[in-house]
Amino acid sequence: MRYVSSRRQRPRKIAPVISTMFAVVVLAGLFVYSVYEFRKPDEVASAESAPAPAPTPVVTLTAPIPVGGEAHLRGIGETQATGTAKRSKDKDVYYLRVKTNLPGIDRESQYYEVWLLRPIPYGYFSAGEMVTNDLGEFVLEWAGQEGKNYDDYSQVVITLEAKDGNPDPSGHVMEGMFE
Repeated sequence: MRYVSSRRQRPRKIAPVISTMFAVVVLAGLFVYSVYEFRKPDEVASAESAPAPAPTPVVTLTAPIPVGGEAHLRGIGETQATGTAKRSKDKDVYYLRVKTNLPGIDRESQYYEVWLLRPIPYGYFSAGEMVTNDLGEFVLEWAGQEGKNYDDYSQVVITLEAKDGNPDPSGHVMEGMFE
């Protein structure tokens, strides 16, 4: 004899399942797009504009005009280094000078990179790779694009980068704010 259940099987409603799956896909897409927009470099470092100039020696300025003065840099985490970043303007060109006592690194596989950050609207760009001076200090001298205003970039960050071709910032080791 065959057992027959007295409970009737209800047909499954597929509409809530499909709408839930659609909502999950839309939210995942929004998340991926948000991450992309957040990690996208500022227009200063984009491919459409001129690339950030490499650190090159800057000639001595005559009577620079302060545009934010000095930032005292401090180490982050285990980094006990200190340093200063000074910015000035001469004839519509911004200049940045950074000097630190960061620890030595393997220059074949790593380098320190200086970044300028703007809080609102958020943006950042690389001012270039630091080099060592005769005293063994890590330094950077950078000149901005003529006529470009960098006043909004009020924070300096130094990162420890691997020479792996990745242009994104990594290993945050120092920071400071212009006063």
